[in-house]
Amino acid sequence: MRQSQALNDIEAIVCQIVADALCVDYGSVTLKSNPTKDFGAEYIDVLDMLFRLEREFQIKLPHKEFDVLSAASKGSFKDTHSMLCVKTICDVIKRKLEERGIPEIVQTDLLSKQA
Repeated sequence: MRQSQALNDIEAIVCQIVADALCVDYGSVTLKSNPTKDFGAEYIDVLDMLFRLEREFQIKLPHKEFDVLSAASKGSFKDTHSMLCVKTICDVIKRKLEERGIPEIVQTDLLSKQA
């Protein structure tokens, strides 16, 4: 698998996990989707989504990098919802995987379910 294909697969997996975690249709999740603004995700939903992503990609996501979780802990979660979009999440995951050399973990059950 070429690196560019692997990165595209990451986007598909992230969209599927976002859809599953928030109980929304896969087709409604795009890279521009904002889980809190577009799908009504709350703090606990975002945490669940991030933990699912960490488990799927076998990485540790820097929650503070999203700025949403630290703001949420201070009670201002709704004010920061525009900072979190699917593309931002994908970019962070891609960077983490690139740091590891993008292992072939992107061929998961999620991709076979989409086919």
